[in-house]
Amino acid sequence: MNFQTIQQLRAALQNPELLGTLPPVLAVGLGVIPLLVADDYALIGHVPHVCSDAFKFLERYYGREIVTVKLHDGAAREAIWKAYARDNPINHDTFPDPDFLLKPEYESKLLNEKEDEIGPLGCDLAADEIVFLETTYFSDLVNIDRREEQDEVVIDDAVIPFRIIDSVPVVFDEVIPEDAFLVERRNYCYIGAQDNHGISRTTVHSLPHVIHPSEIQLTQIGADGSLTFYIYDHLERVQAGQKAYFEFPYHFISFGYRYSRVLALNVHSIVKCRREEIRYTDQEHKWDLDDVERWFNPIGK
Repeated sequence: MNFQTIQQLRAALQNPELLGTLPPVLAVGLGVIPLLVADDYALIGHVPHVCSDAFKFLERYYGREIVTVKLHDGAAREAIWKAYARDNPINHDTFPDPDFLLKPEYESKLLNEKEDEIGPLGCDLAADEIVFLETTYFSDLVNIDRREEQDEVVIDDAVIPFRIIDSVPVVFDEVIPEDAFLVERRNYCYIGAQDNHGISRTTVHSLPHVIHPSEIQLTQIGADGSLTFYIYDHLERVQAGQKAYFEFPYHFISFGYRYSRVLALNVHSIVKCRREEIRYTDQEHKWDLDDVERWFNPIGK
């Protein structure tokens, strides 16, 4: 960036009226910050490699010609975050197709954060009861606008935290806290813009239990051990002892890049038991064919 651009950026950060010409969700989503809005044009600073559809959207939004200024990536992101996010997470809305910036019907979704209708929260288990949940979580994230070099796949942890044997949870190592009402074993697999696999154990003390921010959340636990999940835009109830599979694709934009993502959640088992029935072991569980299947075929139905 040259000296003039640096001065314009500093001045913009001190001008709430100028910054207010863009809603935070749009500024962070498109990776842009207004440097000047004149009668017939708008000068827009942006992070490098912003998709061209973003500027076409801004032309419609401002009703003016858009003049662009490429900023230093780090400086632009810091300025946009400082001006608009202020350490508050922004829940970008999602879209069914990659051309969402060009379609006027999606304008409202781009200008406003996504509002999740997750419904009521609650756990109706008795005080001496607990639910064990086994899932596989899969995420395939692809940057549509810029190819990203991938590192080698990282294996975080492959230890099985518990196994259900004859309807009884056998827990390895750590004792379940008394205030936990659900324990999840999750096989997870991230591919695309992220590359890591692993198995995790999560003890749940409050709801919602977020499996993926906004898109997948556990919201209710019934007295019979049934679970209610918020899945993308609706609620799904799964009974104890049943299996379920949910998969959905969507698109979104963050700092000027459009992404496509496929999320999948495979519910392998839901088991309700009394706390006194839990068994503990100091021996790691050995893998069986089912464990191998979950690891190497994470979206198997």
